[in-house]
Amino acid sequence: MPVCFNRGATLGRGDVYIKITNAQGAPTDPSSISFSLAYVDPGPPETEVPIGPPFDREPVRAGVGEYYAAILLPETAPLGDYRVRWTFKECEDFPEQTIVQVFGIVQETTILNDGYSDVQRECIRRLRVLLRDNCIGEEEIIEVNASGTLIKVSIGELYELVGKNI
Repeated sequence: MPVCFNRGATLGRGDVYIKITNAQGAPTDPSSISFSLAYVDPGPPETEVPIGPPFDREPVRAGVGEYYAAILLPETAPLGDYRVRWTFKECEDFPEQTIVQVFGIVQETTILNDGYSDVQRECIRRLRVLLRDNCIGEEEIIEVNASGTLIKVSIGELYELVGKNI
């Protein structure tokens, strides 16, 4: 399940973003970067419906190597999945690279007495974004302190658990 937003939301830093590093893992600004946005029509067959101009939207630079898509989701946006396609070149004579991120627009719901504060809900949402963006393969194993007991869990399992709780 992708990270989800409500209609009318303004996406900013920390919502739909990319961090670019060089071969040594240090943050670096690419020579060029842009993104496109598309609605995923479930079909059949599944098709991408471009929203706005293709591949020439300019992201906001938040820091060295960190960019985000500043997007206002219309109140009339169709519910479902959307794809952001980032295109960049590390150096002018390097090949173009493309990264695809998925997010969803869902019907606004009210969560009654789920036991989480707004701050906790926001932390869980941001953890889900980090897990999705940084651990695509889901094969990485991490150690988690669960009420004093150290357990090992895969990123995929942790993402699934967090996704069920918010």
